[in-house]
Amino acid sequence: MKQPVGYEDSEITIELELCDREEGDAVVETARERLETIQKLFRSSKEALPQPLEIVSSLTEACGVRKVLFKELEVHDNELDFISATLRLTEFESVENQLKSQAAEATARSDAEAKSAEAIAGNAKLNETLGNPDDDYLIRQYDQGKADAMGEEYPGEKPGDDPEY
Repeated sequence: MKQPVGYEDSEITIELELCDREEGDAVVETARERLETIQKLFRSSKEALPQPLEIVSSLTEACGVRKVLFKELEVHDNELDFISATLRLTEFESVENQLKSQAAEATARSDAEAKSAEAIAGNAKLNETLGNPDDDYLIRQYDQGKADAMGEEYPGEKPGDDPEY
């Protein structure tokens, strides 16, 4: 069974067509070399752990995504002068940020519980202070109205003592 506990990490897909980079008539970097540069970002060696990378994009900035991890690199070789590549990235949030976020949520929850308990205690204090004095004008009027409606002397009841509920 799944239980929602928050938002999933954002997934970003980038489609690239890598071609030779030329300056004038000379090729300074081939499509293959450019792919190798991207591959090194994805996996610098078989033993290396993935490292978070900063991403610069107005779209990801609007979504609050600033760091990503490479999730997948898919390459499509073709017979033209370029290489197609699909990069799949996933949002990265450090453990430190996750812990800060959890601490802030716990503090907010604790504050809300404290305010709730304070409100309940305040309500009880108010009832205790005001009480239900026997000579309360409203209670006497309520009792008189009930007696008039029933055609007999009404013994009275406290609010909330209604036997029908």
